[in-house]
Amino acid sequence: MSNKHTLLTEEEMQSYVPMPVVWQALDHICRVSSDAQAPRPKVLDWGCGRGRTVAWLRERGVEAYGTDIATDVMHRGHELLRGRGFDPEELLLPLDRVIAKHEASFDFIVSEDVLEHVADLPGAAQFLYRITRPGGYGYHEFPGPYWLIEGHLKMPFVHWLPKNSLRKLAIAVALKLGWGPRPMWPEFDQVDFATRVAGFFRYSIDKTFYRSLDRVTSEFEKAGFACEVELFNAGRSWADSLPLWIKRSGFPRFKAILRTARRI
Repeated sequence: MSNKHTLLTEEEMQSYVPMPVVWQALDHICRVSSDAQAPRPKVLDWGCGRGRTVAWLRERGVEAYGTDIATDVMHRGHELLRGRGFDPEELLLPLDRVIAKHEASFDFIVSEDVLEHVADLPGAAQFLYRITRPGGYGYHEFPGPYWLIEGHLKMPFVHWLPKNSLRKLAIAVALKLGWGPRPMWPEFDQVDFATRVAGFFRYSIDKTFYRSLDRVTSEFEKAGFACEVELFNAGRSWADSLPLWIKRSGFPRFKAILRTARRI
C-alpha cells in the first residue's frame, strides 16, 4: 500500500486525484489568468509530503513547488520527479529555503490536513504571509476539532480529551477494542502493546493540535489575511441537516476550507 513511508511511483500517480483545495486554486488560476500575457501562476503545496500535488501540477504547466517539515518524506518523491525531467532539489524545499528563495512571491498556497499538525499557529500564519505575494491567495483544508474518529489514529473521541493520562487510557482502550490505523504504522508494527500505546499517545500530544475555526481564522487575520471559511461534509449525507454550530465543530466529519487573501 502506498503512503508517506514508501517511494512515490508512476503507478501511484496514475490514480492520484488532487485534494479539493487544488481544484479550487486551479479554478481561481483560470479566472485570474485569462490574459495570455499574464505571468504563469506560482503555487506552493504547504505540507507537500512526497510531492504528488507538485508533480501533478507541473505536468499541467503550473509553476508548482512544495515544502514540508518532514524532509525525509519529501526525499521519497525525488526519484519520480527526476524521471519526469524536474530537479527535485529546486521543487521540494525545506521551510528555510522557501523563505530564502521565494519570499512574497507565491500567487497561491494550498494545504490539506496540515493546520491540525501546526504547534505554532501564529508563526505559521506569519510564515505564509511572508511568502504570499501582495494580493495572493491561500486555500487550506483541515478538519474541525470534534471529528468523531481521529483521522490519524483512527480511534473515536481520543482527541477530544485533555493531553494527559486520560487520553493515554482512551488510546489503550481503543487499541484493545480493535481500533487503530490499518495498515499499522511501520514504526509500531512489531512492538509490544505498551510501546504502541505510548507511541500513539506521544504522537497525539506532539503532532496534533485541533482548534476551532474561529481560532484559526483569527490568527490568519492577525497575520494580515482577509479570510473566508467554507464547510464541507466528508462523511454521510444525513449530517448535512445538522445545525451550523455542530458542523463548525467538525462533528461528525466536517472539514473546512479556509480561503485567505493577503491584504496589499
